[in-house]
Amino acid sequence: MEFVSHDDCPKTLGLHWNTLKDDMYVSIPKIEYHGKLTKRQLVSNIAKVYDVMGWLSPVILFAKSLLQQVWESRVDWDDSVPGNILADWSRWVSELPVLSHRCIPRCMLIPARRSAPDKSMAFLMPLRRDLELLCTFEPSTLTQVSQYLW
Repeated sequence: MEFVSHDDCPKTLGLHWNTLKDDMYVSIPKIEYHGKLTKRQLVSNIAKVYDVMGWLSPVILFAKSLLQQVWESRVDWDDSVPGNILADWSRWVSELPVLSHRCIPRCMLIPARRSAPDKSMAFLMPLRRDLELLCTFEPSTLTQVSQYLW
């Protein structure tokens, strides 16, 4: 996996586009909190991760599930979240920057079915040594699926 600099790459749809290699990669914002994490900060930080193409859906879904747990615990907007949620959030925030260095081929066509004239699009993004993210799109039905591969 080759790491790419964000410099000199145009941005399109919230993604950086390396025009020389025709690869795209996501831009992950810096997420900060200083010891105390509130519901307000949690909502604000989740909203910072812009993902118009839905490629980060499985990653963002985890953060949104933490937000759901905060709502269920009835924490006020400016009160600290429970410790178990803070631990999961800290781990998520520490792993998030890894995504900003992963290249995504702009277009990789895989035949959906031999009899179908349309082709589905897919890409595979290695996240860690033992984890990859597979995203597929079926143009004929306008469906997108993102899944982790262990």
